[in-house]
Amino acid sequence: MNCPQRTTVDMRRLVLVSNQAGRTLVEDVDMLPKPRRGLATVEMVLVLPILLLLILGGIDLGLQISTMHEMTNAAREAARTLAVRQGTVAQAQGEALNLLKDPQGKLYTVTAAEPTDANSYDVKVHISVPRSKISLMAGLGSFLTSGNLNAEVVMRKEGM
Repeated sequence: MNCPQRTTVDMRRLVLVSNQAGRTLVEDVDMLPKPRRGLATVEMVLVLPILLLLILGGIDLGLQISTMHEMTNAAREAARTLAVRQGTVAQAQGEALNLLKDPQGKLYTVTAAEPTDANSYDVKVHISVPRSKISLMAGLGSFLTSGNLNAEVVMRKEGM
């Protein structure tokens, strides 16, 4: 024989609720739906700016790393022009700026130097760009936008 289980209810936690049919029911407070109107909006307002900042910061950092690789490659090719191909400083600078897709030199600063004395055999190419010129977050005053990105290559000149 199945006996129905008895449950004890604290009478202070009961409420009268009217349903759509007009009947009055007695329900436990914990069983009623909690008022959650607007909670998702508040959560989104709190979380979305932080999430967007993290996403944009990651994209910006990736862009700067990519630019650094391009600058290093351009400096290497410019140094090769000086060291192996026996080119001039102007040719090396032009080679670097063409690889960086900045033929007028408006964005990047390229300096190239040949050996200065008889005991030195190294050519040096240095490329610099302000981080604020390539950053997506330049207007925020972020630490990612201060200073310069620099790439420098030193190569031994052949035939000396």
